[in-house]
Amino acid sequence: MKRTGDMVLIHLENQCSRIPEFQDGLPVTDKADKAAHGFGVRSIRYLVEKYQGEVLMRAADGRFCLDILMPYREPQDAAAEEHTT
Repeated sequence: MKRTGDMVLIHLENQCSRIPEFQDGLPVTDKADKAAHGFGVRSIRYLVEKYQGEVLMRAADGRFCLDILMPYREPQDAAAEEHTT
């Protein structure tokens, strides 16, 4: 994780034995029960976009990479935040 100005970059990498197929920017599961898989990556994209961020998932050279770029907000006092929501 790296903060630059008013943005935060989260970069994750993991080894992958095969390059997944991508559809609409997300990896497609190769598991038999496709309807019961893939919720995690869709949830990541939903939350990142909800907070005006960007997400990029890609695979190359035996590595799966995930980059998330989000606006940085200073933590607020929990009590003060309760009164504004």
